[in-house]
Order: sequence, then structure tokens, then C-alpha cells
Amino acid sequence: MSVNEILQQRYNKYQETITELSGKINELKQDEEEHRIVIKTLEVTPKGRRCFRMVGGALVEHTAGEQLPVLKEKLKNLSAAIGTISKELQKVGEEFEAWKKEKNIKIVKK
Repeated sequence: MSVNEILQQRYNKYQETITELSGKINELKQDEEEHRIVIKTLEVTPKGRRCFRMVGGALVEHTAGEQLPVLKEKLKNLSAAIGTISKELQKVGEEFEAWKKEKNIKIVKK
């Protein structure tokens, strides 16, 4: 395997990692927004009103008052996960830029 092929594989791996992390962040942000909408709705809903939540493919019945704290905790966890993955993405991006500079990698468009 030539040096150019090795560099190309490494470059592709960095690009793949960055794409995966960005995709995961977008997915989690979408989930976060959905949680915000549901929380906003449940905050004005009577606490004793029945509501349903999908858990592992099954609908589970609860009251709005029971679900509100659960959803708020999940929202907090989603926000923390987004922060963690964003830091990882930034770290990988910085590594990638440093690697490109170190190896004198130039992007050539055909």
C-alpha cells in the first residue's frame, strides 16, 4: 500500500467520523426539540390527565403529572449528550486540521 493510499484512508476515516458525529448531534437536537414541545404542552395540561408514552415499542399509560419530571430529566440528559458529542466533534475537527497541516494535505478538486 502506497503512502498516498494510507493518507487517503486516514483522511476518509476523519471525514467519516466527523459526519457521524454531526449526524448524531442533529438527531439528538431534533429529539431535544420534540421533548421541549411535549414538556411545554404537558405544563399546561391538567396533572391528572391520562397520557401515553412509547417505551420499547409499547404504549405505556401514565398521567401528565407523572410524565413531566421524567421528560424534564430526559431533556437534561439529551442536552448533556449534545454537549459531550459537540466537544468530541470539536476535538476530532482540531485533530483533523492538525493532521492535515502536519502531513501537508491539500484538497484537490477534479
